[in-house]
Amino acid sequence: MLPNLYSALSKYGSKEAENYLTESLVFLLSTLLQKAPSQGLWLLNNITGPLPLHRLSRPAKVSLTTQVTVERGRPDIEVAESTDTLVYVEIKHDSELGENQLEYYYSKLEESDRPNRRLVFLSRSKASAVRTSLGHNQFFHICWYDVFDWLNDFHGADPIVDYLVANFQEFLQEKKMSVRKVTWEFEQGIATLVDFTTMLEVAIREAVPTLPVKKTAGWSWRGFYLDGSIFCGIRYDKPMILALQNNFGTNPTASEALDLVKTHFLALPKDEQLELLVGFLAAAAPKVPKGDSGAIPPIEESAA
Repeated sequence: MLPNLYSALSKYGSKEAENYLTESLVFLLSTLLQKAPSQGLWLLNNITGPLPLHRLSRPAKVSLTTQVTVERGRPDIEVAESTDTLVYVEIKHDSELGENQLEYYYSKLEESDRPNRRLVFLSRSKASAVRTSLGHNQFFHICWYDVFDWLNDFHGADPIVDYLVANFQEFLQEKKMSVRKVTWEFEQGIATLVDFTTMLEVAIREAVPTLPVKKTAGWSWRGFYLDGSIFCGIRYDKPMILALQNNFGTNPTASEALDLVKTHFLALPKDEQLELLVGFLAAAAPKVPKGDSGAIPPIEESAA
C-alpha cells in the first residue's frame, strides 16, 4: 500500500502545521479545478459560502493564493475570481484566533472595491470563534469535518483526483480534523467487546491451560499475552480478525488468524462461538512458539 502523500510530506513542515494544512488544502483545490472543474467549483463554493452577488463559476479565472500580506496580517488563503470577487479564508489548526484578527481581515475586505467579497473562518469546531466580536452575518464559519464530509461525494471523477481526495481525508483523520457520528450502538458495542474478551479468555484457558495469561489493551488493540510474549486478540482496525502472534504481535515471526466473518462467528449460538474459539486456539497455539527473547510489547500497552 502506498503511503499517504500528505502525511509523508507533513513531517517536513511539522513546525508549521497550520501552514502545511493550508498549503495541502490549496493544492487539492487547485488540482480539482484543473482535473475536475465542476467538482472543484462545487467544493470551493461550499468553502466560501453564500457570496453576496454570485457563486464562483469560472474555474480558469479563479486564483488561490496563500499567505497574502495585508499590512498587519496574512489571511491564510485569498480566493479571487476576475476583478469582482475576493474571499479571505483564515485557517486554524491548534492555535486560537489572534486578538481582533477576524475583525481586521473583515475591515480590509470592506476597503476593497470588489463587490463580491466574503470572510471565511475554517477551524476544528464552532467553539473556535468565541474570540471574535463579528456577527454571524459578517463571516462564514465552517469546520474541517464539513470539508471531510463534502469530499465523501468525490468519487470516479479522475484517478488522480480520487487518490488525492482519499489521501487528504485520511490526512484530516490523522490530524483529528474530522469526526464521525457516535450512534446508538455505542453502549451495546462496548458491552459486546467486553463479552467477546471474556469469551476469549475462557477459550484460552480451555485450549491452552498450561500457559500463563495476562490481559492487555491499548489504543489499537484488546486481548491477552500468553506465555509472556504471544499476543492473542483483535486490533480495532481489523476487528473481525482474531490474531495469534509471537513477539507481542510486534514484528511477529509466527502468526495465525481466525476470520470471524468467514466463520460466521456472529451468527452462531454462544456455545458454538466458544467451541470455535477453543478449536482455533488449540490448533494454532503450537504453530506460534515464543519469539525473540528481546522482543518488547508496544509502547502504549497497558493492563486492562
